[in-house]
Amino acid sequence: MKLRVDHLRLAFDGALILDNLSFEVREREFVSILGPSGCGKSTILNILAGVLPDYDGCVEVDGEPVFGVSRHFAYMPQNDLLLEWKTILDNVSLYGLIHHDRSIRQKAQADFKTFGLEGYEGAYPSALSGGMRQRAAFLRTSLCEADILLLDEPFGALDVITRNEMQDWLLSLRTRYNRTTLLVTHDIDEALYLSDRILILSNKPSRILKEIDLRQQSKSRDWLFSQSRLKKEIYDLLKGENHA
Repeated sequence: MKLRVDHLRLAFDGALILDNLSFEVREREFVSILGPSGCGKSTILNILAGVLPDYDGCVEVDGEPVFGVSRHFAYMPQNDLLLEWKTILDNVSLYGLIHHDRSIRQKAQADFKTFGLEGYEGAYPSALSGGMRQRAAFLRTSLCEADILLLDEPFGALDVITRNEMQDWLLSLRTRYNRTTLLVTHDIDEALYLSDRILILSNKPSRILKEIDLRQQSKSRDWLFSQSRLKKEIYDLLKGENHA
């Protein structure tokens, strides 16, 4: 098992956010976490990324315990966090600059076409559309030497058309950059379209209400449009938790 989260427990100011939350993610699997607003979805990613060290429970990668900031995880938040005074090439190569690895810049240049950024190497973030900025942020994340990508609603700030285009783009990249990925999203369609499995969380304190296995599905927009029954099932679960 690539990632194992066991009996995760976290409280803020006496309020229990996560209580004995456990799940596993297989090697190269894409897993989405869905849940009501404020249930602790992003908190889980912050714990894995080492941002929140004060928790009870165990996190393991490849069977070894992981604590704090780790080389195993690369984190991409909703906001692209591009540095406006640096070029796109400089932005996506920051990992190499920090770790004194010149090969990262060369890898970035080789990937600009794949990420739809060819010709913008010397441009500044202000010249890019919202979708292109997110592609740059994703390229920067993918260049980190990490086993597991943590994506926190990366397309949530985009309009619906651009978001759908970014989902199509990410799905097309999965066969080439087939890395273990944990996605937090509030978008049911996005979770269904991109995921091998979906974990649906309860409201605070969080626990897993249901797991949906989609590994045998061949994904397309037509397939997604036909999933009205499954979407309603998920919606009813989330709606029930919002009123809990």
